[in-house]
Amino acid sequence: MSADSYIGTMRPFGGTFAIRNWSICLGQLLAVAENTALFSLLGDLYGGDARTSFGIPDLRGRSPVGMGVMPGGRDYRLGMRFGVENIALGATQLPKHTHSAAFIPSGGGVTGSLQAATNNGNTNTPDATAYLAGNTNTSMYYKQQGLSPAPTLTELAGLSVDGGSAGGSVVVSDTGASESFSILNPLQVVNWQIVLDGIYPSRN
Repeated sequence: MSADSYIGTMRPFGGTFAIRNWSICLGQLLAVAENTALFSLLGDLYGGDARTSFGIPDLRGRSPVGMGVMPGGRDYRLGMRFGVENIALGATQLPKHTHSAAFIPSGGGVTGSLQAATNNGNTNTPDATAYLAGNTNTSMYYKQQGLSPAPTLTELAGLSVDGGSAGGSVVVSDTGASESFSILNPLQVVNWQIVLDGIYPSRN
């Protein structure tokens, strides 16, 4: 019974209603004039203007946490509320990874026929000034330009060359959908209540 409980005490209750002289913790505002004892303990920590109204804790979808500074962690001050049920990771939170990339040619490359010199070959070492020779002397397979007589070129039937693409773009494939995901721990919902009228607590 609340007559045996300290004002401001919070407890879970398995039923669906508020116990007499208790109130379900929904963050609602109460009148200061009607709850002076509880107001003297809570003040405006949980809302209200601290003149005509004040708030009580809101435990809907929240877990109570002890106040104080966690060693090496956050400063948990009485009345604070923070945290979300769902979160979406940004690029800075993702582990390092790679994406596949593909070159997409835009076309426009040069094509043509493959030609050879009708003259006898005079070298077996090709370079930028040499053509394939139509006739060869022993192991000479190329006809060099600038020699006399000048090479006469003829097309090799059935053969063509492709100069490749004139350009294109590199496409890096995307992955992921930026959807949020739940970070809720497994939980059991109960009815959190606070004592409105009872024993006024004395300081230790």
